[in-house]
Amino acid sequence: MAGRNVVFGLMLTLLLVSMLRVVLNVEVVMATGTIYIRADGSIDPPTAPIQRDGDVYNLTGNITFGSSQNGIVIERNNMTLDGAGYTVQGIMTQPYFTTGYGVILASTMNVTIKNMKVSAYGSGILLDGSSNNTIVANYISPDVNAIHLLWGSDYNTIAENDILGGWEFAVCAAYSNYNRIIRNNITNSANGVYLYLSSNSSIFGNSIYVNTAGVLLEDSTNTSIIENHVTNNEFGILFFDSSNNTIYHNNFVNNTNQADAYNSVNVWDDGYPFGGNYWSDYTDVDLYCGPYQNETGSDGHMGSPIHYQCGQHRQVSTSKSVVSTYPRCSFPLSNYRLLLWTCLP
Repeated sequence: MAGRNVVFGLMLTLLLVSMLRVVLNVEVVMATGTIYIRADGSIDPPTAPIQRDGDVYNLTGNITFGSSQNGIVIERNNMTLDGAGYTVQGIMTQPYFTTGYGVILASTMNVTIKNMKVSAYGSGILLDGSSNNTIVANYISPDVNAIHLLWGSDYNTIAENDILGGWEFAVCAAYSNYNRIIRNNITNSANGVYLYLSSNSSIFGNSIYVNTAGVLLEDSTNTSIIENHVTNNEFGILFFDSSNNTIYHNNFVNNTNQADAYNSVNVWDDGYPFGGNYWSDYTDVDLYCGPYQNETGSDGHMGSPIHYQCGQHRQVSTSKSVVSTYPRCSFPLSNYRLLLWTCLP
């Protein structure tokens, strides 16, 4: 009986070890060159660890590319690249000098990239002249830039990605309009969200923390910046020559410089009773209510506007300060993915 138990114990141990080996045996492929998904749908080279199922292309293992190589270039429209939790990784030769792109969308439309990890690339994902695409639920840890929209990359959605690092920026749209940047976690970058000569976009529900600049707009207009949690950055939000943007229902918490604007005139609240933004360094007391804040009782709005002086070294247009007419005296805390704004009665 004892011998039978010993044999059973040995068999069980061998079974558990074999199961552990299966779990840990994740294929890692060293690519010999860039992988292409061609316009006709073919995979080049056909030996790449990507499995096609109709319009869906699934990674089947981690892929490491050589120094200065681009990773995956997508030339096809109307498809999905599902990373299935696998990693596309470059080789970092030295910090801040890595080149190449993890994934490139080259003049494509209606492409979705999801569930992928991209690391150690100059830029994680590049959209070059590509529109109506969705970049969702990826983990990106770049060397220089995480997600870059360039040269007429319009009407794209960048959503629910976790972005760690980027010594230039995490998400940048340059010469690209009508994009949505929503519910991303962005941290440890020089610029969290950066718009340059890009307008009519939406920055909504993001958690942007511990960056040099949380949100930066330069020569960009008609963009809505709503319900973001911007905290512990050196600069919370910055505007250079960027007017006619709307900024409200955001939480600006413990940024060294909460807000600054140069030659920029924007709208900083949604009027009464919806209000403006929460500012952690604003210490007024909520004693009054009503659209003129002259009625007895509290309503969740401060009694006087908030002003951040700005434009010390650049010419300022008609307004010489960042103004929020109805600053909030409290802010809602849900999860970092999506801040649910509810006005106080």
